[in-house]
Amino acid sequence: MQKQKPKNDFAPRYRFGWRTRIVLGIAIILITGISFWVTRPSDPFAHLRATSAEDRDRLAYITNDNQLRIYDPYDHTDTLLAENVHHFIIAPTGQIAYTLKGVDDNIYVMDSYAPSEQPIMIPNENSLYMDYWSPDGQYLIFHPPLNEENHVLFLWDGDEIRNILSPEMTFPLHIRSFFAWNYDGILFLSFGSGDDTQLFTWDGEVFMPLDLAIEGFIVHVEWSENGQLLIVTSTATDTALDTNTIYVWDGDDNLVSVASGWYPFAVRWVDEGTRIAFKMEVNTPYYSHQYVIWDVTTDTIVRRIPLTDDFNVAGRGGPSSAYLLSEDLIVSTALAGGVSVYVDIYDSNGEHTFFTVAGSFTWSDDGFLAYCQNIADVGWNLALWDGTETIYVATSHNRTISWQNGGFLNCSSG
Repeated sequence: MQKQKPKNDFAPRYRFGWRTRIVLGIAIILITGISFWVTRPSDPFAHLRATSAEDRDRLAYITNDNQLRIYDPYDHTDTLLAENVHHFIIAPTGQIAYTLKGVDDNIYVMDSYAPSEQPIMIPNENSLYMDYWSPDGQYLIFHPPLNEENHVLFLWDGDEIRNILSPEMTFPLHIRSFFAWNYDGILFLSFGSGDDTQLFTWDGEVFMPLDLAIEGFIVHVEWSENGQLLIVTSTATDTALDTNTIYVWDGDDNLVSVASGWYPFAVRWVDEGTRIAFKMEVNTPYYSHQYVIWDVTTDTIVRRIPLTDDFNVAGRGGPSSAYLLSEDLIVSTALAGGVSVYVDIYDSNGEHTFFTVAGSFTWSDDGFLAYCQNIADVGWNLALWDGTETIYVATSHNRTISWQNGGFLNCSSG
């Protein structure tokens, strides 16, 4: 008689074939992934993120031990570029011009995407200051110390340094001078101030004087992606408050004043060249502020975003201010004592999304917040908020920090 196997009361009563087990395994993986996707924090800056590696904004900075490094917030790589660096400026193309600390006065240029390549050395016999890169990385503008005797504006074109001002251009580079490159390589320059302001464009070869009927002191210039120049002027005097005027020049013959009489400030483009945003004061129903999205083609309001008490960080102390990060996100700040400020981020519905105390801060084009945080027994830390979490990048006290596409800060106590 065949011997029976002992009965196992814990044996499964149902057995599945190998096909069924595979299907069940895939289902479990899908359910787990969907559950994680549903519960993970949403990225409020998803619409600003770069879609290709070459379009990523990266954060270049100098550490406390004078290393020049560059941090990629997408993959969190942190690359050493050079040692013993004193100061740098970075172009949108990734080229970096820098000077060395206590070695010589020369300027060195390197490609941050190829750090192993030998940098180009530019002799700096005139103790020049680095100013601006053109957007395409073709030109580097710099000048000697500003004073009434300097009638020169030097440019490096990849081969040589030359003064691009002609002999008849004898005006000084005043402290109120402004420079702005557009996306086609045209440089806008203003020299002097007030009634003595002179405006020019430079196309890489010659200067063209501009006869634009603007009033007041220029306080902000900014090109749009489609080649329109935003010019903001102020008529502030010793006895009157600021009255800012917004002009838009189409790069040709047309100059228009927009949003007249609205007392705007914190003005900026918010798209490729049809809409601007600015903060303004309103007196009804009570004294407050609001953000306005303005269509420059029709000279009309597209949207209002009230800045209620929720945006004024009530209870945090000190005067507060706010500005628009994108059409959906508002940054509100208030003094926190010393050089620090409270930084609160809200969406346009007033929902609070982030808070920190920062010494200073700046945003990348694709929505990453870089800021300085003073930590006891450590000192100034360079931190980054990516919309969902905070990453501590390095300790950096009184050193240059800059996003590749613009926006810079310096972590210090004064």
